[in-house]
Amino acid sequence: KTGEITVTETTGAVTPITTATGLVTDKTVADAIAKSGFQLKQNGTLKNVVNPGESLNFKPGQGTTVSVGENGDVQVNANVASLTGGDNVTVKDNGNGSFTINAKDTNTQASVSKAENSPITIDSSATNSAGAKDYKLDVNVDNTTISKEGGTLHAVTGAIEEVTTTTTGNNAKKKGQVQAKSGDDNKVTTVGNVANMINSAKWFAKADNKGGEIADNEKTNDADDADGQAMSAGDKLTLKAGKNLRVKREGANFTFATDNDVIFNKVTSGEVAINDGGKLTVGAGSTINMGNNIVGGVKTGVADTDAVNVAQLK
Repeated sequence: KTGEITVTETTGAVTPITTATGLVTDKTVADAIAKSGFQLKQNGTLKNVVNPGESLNFKPGQGTTVSVGENGDVQVNANVASLTGGDNVTVKDNGNGSFTINAKDTNTQASVSKAENSPITIDSSATNSAGAKDYKLDVNVDNTTISKEGGTLHAVTGAIEEVTTTTTGNNAKKKGQVQAKSGDDNKVTTVGNVANMINSAKWFAKADNKGGEIADNEKTNDADDADGQAMSAGDKLTLKAGKNLRVKREGANFTFATDNDVIFNKVTSGEVAINDGGKLTVGAGSTINMGNNIVGGVKTGVADTDAVNVAQLK
């Protein structure tokens, strides 16, 4: 009785026989040997099966040499003509066919610096995981005009208040002006605060009935292009009623009127004139209509053109 020898041709392995079943022929043995062999793999991947009788040829690659000893040892050598270190690079021959190459980063061109009189601060004392300098930037603030909160810059705003009492001496203030709140003089302010400041500033207008007579040489005639008197916050404007006038103020309203009893050096109305001597003059060609009223106290006439009284007529 004959048996069989099984060979896996893709791997070159002979299947083990656990139980003898009989004899085999020389052909069967020869075929099994021809199909057997060892595997060639590249990084764990099967590339070929070398069968008995086949040869394995070692070829030199680029930059390498291969030699096979009499005892079958295979030696692969790398051909290194020379290794030259460039700037800041060192090459060390370890003597066993290996080399150690070190490079030093000496780049001094890249740097970070602050401008002159800049509030920026730069800390370059630390290094990162790659060995490079770790630059940390910060900004100095005075906490009076600018502060740092939560990683951001904030303007420190001040308050503005109205002056309620007039003061004297250094840094005198007038009622109606505005001023920075105590301690806020050097702080910044907002547009809204400026608007409130302007709206809060005021000047004052007063009424005065003690105005006297104004002489001819004291009258003021400002030119049309004259600026007049500038009024600032806290200043007072007094509206005076002169001779024969009176003035009344109700809130922001001023009312001027003539006195009930007025005194003039001379009053001329149409063709009638009254002077400071009490003399009444009627213009030529004019008449006087008494309105059916009695003219009393008429002095006895003397001249031909004088009026006569009732006594003279009797």
